[in-house]
Amino acid sequence: MDSLVQDDCFFTAIDMEWSIDIENGIQGPVSLISMAFEHEIFLILLTQYWHDGGLPNSFLTFLCSPKICKVGIKINADLKQLFKDCGFTEKHQPFVGAIELGHLSKEKNIMTNAGLGLANLTAQILQLFLPKDPSICISTTWDNSELTDSQENYAVLNVYAT
Repeated sequence: MDSLVQDDCFFTAIDMEWSIDIENGIQGPVSLISMAFEHEIFLILLTQYWHDGGLPNSFLTFLCSPKICKVGIKINADLKQLFKDCGFTEKHQPFVGAIELGHLSKEKNIMTNAGLGLANLTAQILQLFLPKDPSICISTTWDNSELTDSQENYAVLNVYAT
């Protein structure tokens, strides 16, 4: 990761999860933010923050900083969802610093399709299998107060692969 630090910027892999009920199309607010930085992975449950009125100012500063590059698959969509869940509008400072791995891999001629998901990128670039069990990734239980072992494993593997 040290080699990725440029112009006082640093890179962190980020992924987000939220509950989705596919039967009625209802989705909840972002429930989990997974972050990988250097040799550490952090799983941040947001359920309590939503009950307490929102994210801490220090975390909002992190999200708004262009000096912190937030790397991920469809990270722009995740950040927009989180921004909306915070109740912010266009008059508020947006969450910035997103680097889309799909677009980057296409620009570098690693992949031909920028819209491929993380499992496909992992298979192509790392030549590893990344499990994507639909019963875990599309679930109504991401907003529970505790994650299951399967959810923790899913979240850790996703952000690690990123």
